[in-house]
Amino acid sequence: MLTFQSLISLSPHYLSDAFQPNKPRRALTSRGSHSLVVPGTRTVVYTDKTFLSVAAGLWNKIPNDTKDCRNLNTFKKHLKTYLFSMAYDE
Repeated sequence: MLTFQSLISLSPHYLSDAFQPNKPRRALTSRGSHSLVVPGTRTVVYTDKTFLSVAAGLWNKIPNDTKDCRNLNTFKKHLKTYLFSMAYDE
């Protein structure tokens, strides 16, 4: 939720400025146009635990139709549907 709000400028500027869109040299998949850069750190121990790394990694796993939402309520609806389908997929 906070990642989405940051991307559509509904959060403080320090969060909005922290997320960087992934700009691949060439489009190999459709996911590349909507993904975020997962920042790294100098130490491996802390790389997977920082807010920006976790938030960008989770954002990259969300389907593109959910990422394309421009309204917070619509995004919540799509995200809830996606999460329920992941939890109850048989």
